[in-house]
Amino acid sequence: MLNAYKAKYNEDPINKVYLGYVTTGGRISLVDYSGKYNFDMLLNGFQGGFHMETPLKSHQKIELIGYIDLGVTTTMLNIKEYLKLYDEESEQSQLFFGYGFDFQAGLELCYKLPVVDIGCYLGYEQDFSTPFYLDGNYEAQLGTSQDDLVHPGWAGLRTGISLMYTFGRKNTGTYQE
Repeated sequence: MLNAYKAKYNEDPINKVYLGYVTTGGRISLVDYSGKYNFDMLLNGFQGGFHMETPLKSHQKIELIGYIDLGVTTTMLNIKEYLKLYDEESEQSQLFFGYGFDFQAGLELCYKLPVVDIGCYLGYEQDFSTPFYLDGNYEAQLGTSQDDLVHPGWAGLRTGISLMYTFGRKNTGTYQE
C-alpha cells in the first residue's frame, strides 16, 4: 500500500482524516512463433477515512505511534486482453468496480518536522467489500456463479511510507513539542 498523503485536521490524537492509494496487478503472457497473448489485471484503490492514533514512545523529533484506521475503499479492476495470431490482432478491456469498508491497525515510526511529518508504518488491514461489478451495470458481477463472486480483497500486511500534513500547525521553522 502506498499511503502518499495523510491529512490531519488538528493535533488531537483521536481526530484525524486520511487519504490513501493502493495498487497491484498481474499479467499472464504467452508468446511463440505464431503470435502472442497478454492478459493484464490492474487494480487501483482509493481510500479515505478516520485515523486514530496514540503516542507510545517519543524521543526528541521521533515518535512511535499506535494507530487504527477506519475507512472506505473504492477499487477499480481493469482487465485487458490482447491476442495476436499471425496477422490478426484482437484487443479488449473491461472495467469493474468494488466498494468496501476497511480496518487497519498498526505501528508507525514518525519523524516530526515543522510543517509535515514523515513516517514508516507496519500494520494489518482487514476489509469487507461488495463483489466487483461491470462499469455501469451493477447486475453484471464478476464471478463464476452467485456463490463464487470476486471481491477486491485488500486484506493483509501493510508496510509503507507516509507524509502527513497538519492543518493549522504554524510553520515556525523549528519543531515545538
